[in-house]
Amino acid sequence: MCCKKNSLLITESEKTYIRNLYGLLTEAITGEDQITLTADSTFGPGKYSQLSPSGMEELNAGIKEASAWLTENKGSIIFVQIVAGESQITNYDSEQDPKIPVAPKVLSRLRSKTLKRYLNEVFKGLVESGVIKEMPIFQEPRIEIGKTKYTKGQAISPALRAIYNTEQFVKVELKLMAPEKCLVNLEIEVKYEKETNAAFPCRGGHTCNNATFDVKMNGVSIGVADLNNLKDSGSRTSGVLKIDDAKAKQIIGVNTKIITFSLRCLSGVDCHSGTPEIVIKKNNETIYHSCSPAISRGDQNEYPILTLDPCGNVTQKGTGDATNKDTPAQQTTVKGYILTLPQDINQKKDYFVCGLTGGLGAERLKLISPKGDCELFIKKGGEAIVGPKGLIYVDNNGNKKLMDVDPGTVISNVVDYGEPNANPLPIKNPEGLMSNMESGSGKYHVEYEKGNFSQGFTLFFKPGPSKFRLEDEKLKNIVRFKLDDEAIEDFENYYIPKKLVEKTPDGTYKVIANKITYASNVYIKDTILKLDS
Repeated sequence: MCCKKNSLLITESEKTYIRNLYGLLTEAITGEDQITLTADSTFGPGKYSQLSPSGMEELNAGIKEASAWLTENKGSIIFVQIVAGESQITNYDSEQDPKIPVAPKVLSRLRSKTLKRYLNEVFKGLVESGVIKEMPIFQEPRIEIGKTKYTKGQAISPALRAIYNTEQFVKVELKLMAPEKCLVNLEIEVKYEKETNAAFPCRGGHTCNNATFDVKMNGVSIGVADLNNLKDSGSRTSGVLKIDDAKAKQIIGVNTKIITFSLRCLSGVDCHSGTPEIVIKKNNETIYHSCSPAISRGDQNEYPILTLDPCGNVTQKGTGDATNKDTPAQQTTVKGYILTLPQDINQKKDYFVCGLTGGLGAERLKLISPKGDCELFIKKGGEAIVGPKGLIYVDNNGNKKLMDVDPGTVISNVVDYGEPNANPLPIKNPEGLMSNMESGSGKYHVEYEKGNFSQGFTLFFKPGPSKFRLEDEKLKNIVRFKLDDEAIEDFENYYIPKKLVEKTPDGTYKVIANKITYASNVYIKDTILKLDS
């Protein structure tokens, strides 16, 4: 591993712009705007899931040598570009059993993902130790194919082998640059697919002429997605919306580090709330592809879908229903209802446990207390949406109760019992609720913890399946896995045609090879893989 510095990547005017933009670079900066770490032995032949011991040693040595440069620029946004090179010799994925031939660039992409996972952990340590102030931002990987020709079956002399070997490398470029440079040429597509797919619950079943959306990034319009399909129920797309230099400067001018990707319905009060798919690409590399959260029928406000960094990486997904179910307007309104606390709430000791979702981290537990000393899940516009399990609370006698409030209901305010309520939310008969009950989707469950509050226990509405479901899945040889920074169809297009896994009718994946490797994890034959979104 060696380190190479380069001061010719950006102009002096751009350098000045960066320094002025952040007000963080000082006269002590040397003017060197990039440092490159190179490695020759990072992975073994056909391997990509684990760094080799020598490769890891080289990489760590390079990071150590680069620490002075990192410290020098700790107040700046540091961008990371992984560059992977490969020769034209036929490559094999030796992580699978049996090993399989792969097309050009496949092995390099897989190695880039492994290197990114490893570097993320390294940078987390550097943040904790104070070497840098915040995590660097990763650009899409750059793949380089060697120029030396190769014909399958040809004899390879030692001299030719040496040339091929030099074309197989991994580099890590750490650099400073104006943030909009990373955003330029980012490609966005907003679309609807008519063919159903269990991995995309928003596909199929959409037929209407009220589905036109203004596509925005930091409030800047980048195009329009017309998904109207009343005539034929067919697939529709916005086409590729590409960010040019002018648009990038507008978007970054609003916020240099955070980009809010949003949709605003242009179809009036009858706007269809079915969810479109969002695809984000850069240089033919898919950065993100998933269903977006639903927009309530008739909601013409700008609706935040994703939070991105300046390179288009998704840092936070929007919340809410991501199927194409068309929620009636009277159930989920823009204004929202006002929730009055039940009479049997002890306003000094008891806490609500709420299945609420919103725009500021719905994956985390939040509590509402009667006195408001805990937060609601807040959506843009100051509202909260009831999650799929409803609203749960503990009454004066320690009884666990569930308010009969429809999931998806918008709550705009909470008031104490007896206070004026201009737009009351009707509360029906509460019913008992047991620990470890799950929502129908299996995405949430209820747990309790002892000793945290004066009642002795409190129920919590938590994301994910209950421990009982996980134990049951373990007995059935089911393993939950998360996609490793790729679209679901990329996973399917690689593992299914190569007869490594087969897709089951319920949307899981059965391992049919002797073993497969995915995201550095090994799964043996007959294991059932279940995507944990």
